[in-house]
Amino acid sequence: MPMGEKTIMRLNPNRNPILGSLPEDAMEQMFPLAKVEKHAEGADSIKEGEPSDSIYFVTWGAVAIMKDGFEIDRQSAGGVIGEMGVLTDAPRSATRY
Repeated sequence: MPMGEKTIMRLNPNRNPILGSLPEDAMEQMFPLAKVEKHAEGADSIKEGEPSDSIYFVTWGAVAIMKDGFEIDRQSAGGVIGEMGVLTDAPRSATRY
């Protein structure tokens, strides 16, 4: 389903202070650029060391964030993944499963 008026979500500033505090007009400009992706459970769609070119918003389920074979974080619905690399222009720092 494409992002639209009915699917716009507001991020919780307590979970993500940078993106969660964006003004409404900035959020409205960002969402038309978004696309919905579905990833199979266990798929490593974000790999450590790859270029950071996207920010992912978790809308359903949960994703494990792995580094050196250990789970270092887990994001559930409302969580954000990939923002650190995009904001700092650094490669991905972990793998998402």
